[in-house]
Amino acid sequence: MTRHIDKPALELLRASWRGDSDQIEAARAALEVSPGRARGRVAGWAITRAVEGLRRWSRRGFRAGETGAEPTPHERSVLAVCEALREGDLDLARQYARWLVSNDGLDRFIERISPAAPILAKAARAA
Repeated sequence: MTRHIDKPALELLRASWRGDSDQIEAARAALEVSPGRARGRVAGWAITRAVEGLRRWSRRGFRAGETGAEPTPHERSVLAVCEALREGDLDLARQYARWLVSNDGLDRFIERISPAAPILAKAARAA
């Protein structure tokens, strides 16, 4: 039985960073319930790709919070990138992303996180 996850997109980001396969599956299942199967799968795929990008291009490592905790400063930066993308402000999204990733990976990170931006932005507003 899958436990309820309050912020599945944020929890998927955390679990993917930690490599916690049980939490990854629980968060993916929760995303298929809300926002729905198709959007949840796309968001899950995008978050996983964004975490791969963070591993590759991160400026200073990445600090993921514990399950159910308030977002860390690094997570808040990812959420801010997503909020800016949701609002259509690519320049602002790039400014936030610069805090997280090197210039070499900036555009690729934005490209990877973009499909999940509306869902992660919702988590930002709830945080």
